[in-house]
Amino acid sequence: MLKINKYDIALKNKNIIALLDTISHFEGANYNTIVGGKTFSDYSKHPQQKIWIKSIKDFSTAAGRYQIIYPTWLWVSSELELKDFTPKSQDYAALFLMEHKNQLQNAIDGKIDKVLESISWIWASLPPSRYGQTSNTTKKVVEYFK
Repeated sequence: MLKINKYDIALKNKNIIALLDTISHFEGANYNTIVGGKTFSDYSKHPQQKIWIKSIKDFSTAAGRYQIIYPTWLWVSSELELKDFTPKSQDYAALFLMEHKNQLQNAIDGKIDKVLESISWIWASLPPSRYGQTSNTTKKVVEYFK
């Protein structure tokens, strides 16, 4: 629970709030979004729906505000002992993933260029678009963040 307490503090930081809003915006998602635009209403668990994504020619289970795929959710929720897929749990998961890339402090400090380089391995919509999704420029993402 130590991480959770640290994340509650981080969620009050203006740069963290801006970064989470930025990720959500470019992922095109809300807390109840399933990849492809469908929605879900049961926050008791990750929806686990496999959706065919034509642009990447593969299935995805991405869901929630940060489009977390199911295998990643299993790992993160186990590490943080999360019992549901509520908005707060999704926020904790996003912070955990940033921390896993050693970028949580940089995010808190607002060092967005440095953060993007690393977390773009997690969120496909962020530059330099490592997974074949539509690319957004660093300039565009930084402007939205600010």
